[in-house]
Amino acid sequence: MKFERILSVFIIIMYLLAPVNAFEIFGHEIGWDDAGVASGAAAVALVAATVATGGLDLVAIGGAIAIGGLCDLIYRKVTGKYDTPTAVNTGAKTPTKDELINDTDVKNKLANLQAYSESEAAKDLFQLRQQLSSSLTTYDFKTEGALADIRITIKGPEKIYGFSPFPLQVHIHAPSSKEPPQNCVHITSVKAYVVDDSGRKWYEDVWTGDLVLRPKSWWYPDALGEDWDFNFTLKAPDKYVGKAKNIVQGTADYKTAEELLNANISKFEVVVEVQGYREVWRWESEYTTWRDLKERGYRIDGTHVYTAQGTPVGEFHETDPETGEGLFYTPEFVKNVELNVKASSLSAYNHLQNGKYFIGGTEGSLPARFGDVREFTAYGMYANGATSLIVARCWATPVHLFDSTADYKFVVIANRDNMKPINVSIIDDYKMVVFREFADGTWVIADQIPGSFGNMGDYISTVASTLTYKHDNNTVGYSTYFVVYAVLKPHNDCGNVNEIPIWIIVKPKISVLDNTEVVLGDKQTEEIASIIDDGKITESEAQSLKNIAESAISALKQKKYSAEHLVERYSSNPKAQEYAKKAVECYDKAIGYLEDMMASNDASTVARDYKVSKNYEMAGDYYYDAAQKEFYGQHDQAEADVNNAEKIIDDTKQYEPSMFFSLGSTLGEWWSQFKSGLGIDWIPDWAIILIVVILVVGGAIIVLKIL
Repeated sequence: MKFERILSVFIIIMYLLAPVNAFEIFGHEIGWDDAGVASGAAAVALVAATVATGGLDLVAIGGAIAIGGLCDLIYRKVTGKYDTPTAVNTGAKTPTKDELINDTDVKNKLANLQAYSESEAAKDLFQLRQQLSSSLTTYDFKTEGALADIRITIKGPEKIYGFSPFPLQVHIHAPSSKEPPQNCVHITSVKAYVVDDSGRKWYEDVWTGDLVLRPKSWWYPDALGEDWDFNFTLKAPDKYVGKAKNIVQGTADYKTAEELLNANISKFEVVVEVQGYREVWRWESEYTTWRDLKERGYRIDGTHVYTAQGTPVGEFHETDPETGEGLFYTPEFVKNVELNVKASSLSAYNHLQNGKYFIGGTEGSLPARFGDVREFTAYGMYANGATSLIVARCWATPVHLFDSTADYKFVVIANRDNMKPINVSIIDDYKMVVFREFADGTWVIADQIPGSFGNMGDYISTVASTLTYKHDNNTVGYSTYFVVYAVLKPHNDCGNVNEIPIWIIVKPKISVLDNTEVVLGDKQTEEIASIIDDGKITESEAQSLKNIAESAISALKQKKYSAEHLVERYSSNPKAQEYAKKAVECYDKAIGYLEDMMASNDASTVARDYKVSKNYEMAGDYYYDAAQKEFYGQHDQAEADVNNAEKIIDDTKQYEPSMFFSLGSTLGEWWSQFKSGLGIDWIPDWAIILIVVILVVGGAIIVLKIL
């Protein structure tokens, strides 16, 4: 059994050493003459082994296959077919003409391009608004004060996103004695406010008046009852609103924009204070008759006693039906009792969601070779601020390069449903701004566009413009922001709040790339595509391919050298250095595939090698750019570049040889080195394999026969 395993391993190795010829026996290139020779040899070997061993076993089958493959090699050598170029089945996909010339695979992998339309933008925003929607829920709270007279329940949003205003519903229940019905509770003041973890009050909203709560009765048929809801408009603690206003209505500042984008909310709870008083009454009674009451001018309806004008005055409860005598009750005021209740939430902060969030989409920029692409794509973006109330999305063209322009569309919609049951309007101003950042950490405004949507309703508002990425030698990157400063005006709020300032900031995950020269550009690509278009490569065309490859390799080596320089220069920044090393690796692979391309005269192989080399060059450019951005602190943009590099590398795998083919090629190199080491590299492979197979199979038959 051990010998069988050894032989089987040898046979597998032999096939890997000759991937073209061995596997072609079963591939599409096989012809009747090839099949006849190979199959005949295999059959003879199989019969011989069967006779020797007394039955089919692993060694017999393995030996038969080995001899079949060997005879195929010998047959090709004798007939000259051994030297005939044939297609190599590497398990890799051959790129289409569009993928080879236009790199549509890369474009589709990195950007979801589509024709921008209002309906498409609205659909996108409505989905986001739905994700940010919230409804009222009861908060946990503690109370103190006249709890037997006034009971409070606090309701607020299930989710509060960021520095957003939110509705607070205060439910008051004031139980009253029904005897006499004059007993009631007057609510004179309800105050609601936010308290942060330092004890500071924010956004106080106050109702004042005289609200009488008592049960409905015959005496007071229009009474409000014992329950009432107050709706207030509050907001999470916000120390940044003045800075947001200054960016939009004053001078934009890069550090302030970053501060807003990364702002965190202080912990807070809501507090409700209720003031009022209870009227205390008691019954006065006199013994009289219903006849006497009528003589006084009263009207009696059952037990209810009214004046002639219909005003309730008391109740008559007859005790002696024969005489009509009974007790006449009239209410008498005793006093007013002051009432104060305070309720503090215990869980409001638990309903607070992080204001800053990320929405997925296209990241970074397409490579410079796609500079003519002007379709829009929805970009991944960060947002912070009053994100419960204002939902925004950034659309832009996918190519962002130094000294070039890019088209933007910022689409915004109000999320007023999150303020229900309070009706609100939102009046805004906005500013779109691009900061240019320099190597020394300073910045200037590269471009800015102010404007206003006016009254933001339940429809989308769009601002479209073109931003310019001006550039000089010290420029290391750009950051684009869209900032909205607005006021929220409640219309049916119970309190005295007229407006609350709000803001939102959006930063699309865009990385502006250097106008790096692409080595494997359109001219070279079109020339190669023209050469391999008919599926054949002549000697002169092969020389042209070699010239293109040699020129490209020389240019790629310059890129590799520049990346190696970054590896040394960025030794103090491990992450930047890592990206630079990956750039070197990608350029190395691009060079390696061009070298492979020069050694092939198969059109499909040339197409694959060239396409893979193109992709690795683009990935290397992304890593190179990421290294620079990471070194200068532009972490998000570096991350976007790295993500794009990884996507390209992942896409490239479909064009690269399979693991098994690569293993076979590697073993082939080892075999050549082995022959050279023994000094027998002058002996043809087929002759060595023939000798080995005869010795192994013959020896196996003898050993098995003896056993």
